[in-house]
Amino acid sequence: MRTVQIGEIQVPSSVIGYGTYHLADKLDTHDAITSFTKAYGAGINHFDTSDNYGTELHLGRAVSFGVFPREEVIIATKTGLGTTAKQQGEWNRSGRRYNTDPDRVRRHVDRSLEVMGSDVGYIDLYYLHAFDPNVESVDHAQLMLELKAAGKIIEYGLSNYTGEQLELFLETCDRHDLPRPAAIQPAYNLVYPDLGDIQLAQEEGIAVMAHSPLLKGALTTKLVSRIRAELRGIDAQRGSLANIGQLISDRLHYLDLDCQASGHNLARLAISWLVRQEGVVALCTPTNDLYLEDCLAGEVWDYTADPQIAFQLRALQANPSLDEYTDMMQKVTRQLRGY
Repeated sequence: MRTVQIGEIQVPSSVIGYGTYHLADKLDTHDAITSFTKAYGAGINHFDTSDNYGTELHLGRAVSFGVFPREEVIIATKTGLGTTAKQQGEWNRSGRRYNTDPDRVRRHVDRSLEVMGSDVGYIDLYYLHAFDPNVESVDHAQLMLELKAAGKIIEYGLSNYTGEQLELFLETCDRHDLPRPAAIQPAYNLVYPDLGDIQLAQEEGIAVMAHSPLLKGALTTKLVSRIRAELRGIDAQRGSLANIGQLISDRLHYLDLDCQASGHNLARLAISWLVRQEGVVALCTPTNDLYLEDCLAGEVWDYTADPQIAFQLRALQANPSLDEYTDMMQKVTRQLRGY
């Protein structure tokens, strides 16, 4: 599998990563480790978790049980969101949704290392999970220098930062001669393609770890037809927005049919589109054999070799209302999936 270099991390990352968000809702520890084993055997060596996912323990046990050699994998984790639904709710009500105070981050680095265990030993890539306006960028950058010097992390990244927030952070690092982030982790997929943080990161040589590559399952054959039917039933009072939804969902449906005619599907197209970009890793959650098969096929398939598919995708992405549609589609997908 092709790879992406992430800062000073010794082992390059596979262009398909294993993101463990929602994994704890689907698999117990045994089944999670079985899934990790299959993924690693297929060439995936990047495993992404967070202190609020409930999956750090799964990864720690995978290392301890010898599923993969520690020195051959990248283990990434994050902090900044509430670690329980109750805590996050309290933060939301207080008006502060994120907390990356340096002292809290120090405690949570140690807690993550303790949960994953001594066989993991260090964190390859540690993220601030979201932009926190209550902490100065210089304090964050200095903290990451401290954690690197202590051997607790190898590199650090920023998750869910806007292009403007990333630009200001990089300027702060350069002004104070502090280490820059080696990666960003945005929501990035083929129906949400024009983000300022992506372009800036690629210009600056910062790796992009794309979460939600299938938009929570919306970019799959199974859900695209259901979403299309759901959007067609939207109350006519929604007017032009409903029409946009119908138009774009129709285009996705027919794009999926084109992919199927070529022996693939929409999910594989979504993955192929991401991993053919310089410095991009697609963070998937292949909890079953079919999803893993789609990940591997998408990594190999060059969709640009099919002019019809490439043309239809460009036409879809050129729609000026795509962002509005994406927001609508996410809401419908959550309803269909029950969360």
